[in-house]
Amino acid sequence: MAQTNERTFVLEPNALASMLFDYDPESSVEFASIPGPINVQVPIQKITIEKVKFADGPQRILGQVQGRWTGAIYIREFKSPNGRPYVLLGRSRVLVESSSRLRPYLEDLKRQAQLIKMADTIALLKLDEAGYPRPGFPASSETPDPAGQRGNLR
Repeated sequence: MAQTNERTFVLEPNALASMLFDYDPESSVEFASIPGPINVQVPIQKITIEKVKFADGPQRILGQVQGRWTGAIYIREFKSPNGRPYVLLGRSRVLVESSSRLRPYLEDLKRQAQLIKMADTIALLKLDEAGYPRPGFPASSETPDPAGQRGNLR
């Protein structure tokens, strides 16, 4: 993780931590390496308490979707160590890299009110993350369009 002169606090991943993340417009994730025989990178949510603004409502959330996957999609700036333009935070939250092609793809689906298709896309990302990519859905830094229309969404 990056070195900083700011005070750092650690919260367990619970509803309070999620709420603070939602209300900080610049919240993001950093990745910490866990030593051991397997190279594991753990996402750590980064929140700046001074930037949390409850009066403004939750920030940079693309939407809540229900379907094959149910949860919230967040647009944030981060760099994933595995090169994927998304990070899964538990069962019901996913961060999408703001500069990736995945972001406008999901925004188009939302604009067209295709929430089930958004949920299906995130369900495919979960399978990809778990090591079970679909044919034409590479488990590398390329995140394709499940409909096969846009190719690499990185």
